[in-house]
Amino acid sequence: MKSANPQEQTITLPDGRVVTIRARSAAAYSPNPSNSNRGKPRGVAALDESLQLSGLHRGIVVAADGTVVNGNHAYESAVQNGVALAWIEVDVEGDVGVATRRTDWTDARDPAAIAAAHADNRSAQLNYDLAPEQFAVDLQVLAELGQSLPATLFTEEEINFALGQADTTPDFDPVGVDEQGRLDEIKPKEIDCVCPKCGEQFIKIL
Repeated sequence: MKSANPQEQTITLPDGRVVTIRARSAAAYSPNPSNSNRGKPRGVAALDESLQLSGLHRGIVVAADGTVVNGNHAYESAVQNGVALAWIEVDVEGDVGVATRRTDWTDARDPAAIAAAHADNRSAQLNYDLAPEQFAVDLQVLAELGQSLPATLFTEEEINFALGQADTTPDFDPVGVDEQGRLDEIKPKEIDCVCPKCGEQFIKIL
């Protein structure tokens, strides 16, 4: 089905729904300023090298306003390396899969496909660096909406560690100022001791 816009057209899915696809330039999108993954130098280098060798082998996900949600670092690397200046955009609502078919790879055992698969998995590991400040903001936003991240993503301990709030101090019962005492007022303590070898008695001062 043709659209009035020459840069876009609609297609009908097997279930009868109509999806719009359009041609876009890289400038139509913008990196997410609230991305909680800061990235790492080695991870960025791995992305750059992979894109230069294998081209773009992963799509990105953008919000309705064009802000990149998933794939920020891949998008920035692709643009900076001049790999993907033209994009195809598909309007979906999360219930339609979008597959990029690489016609230059014969099958999954194509050497280039093998290298790209490893690069995709490994670069994601190397480039993950959680920004605790943004992470805290994101968690607060979700909490205010009565939502939270899936429990399988982070344990409570991992969240505390990421936020730099891991409690490593002993659990003392609260006391008043008069009960706290002062180090400079602590009096030496004498303890009667017996040598386990010779049996001689002596006093140890603490």
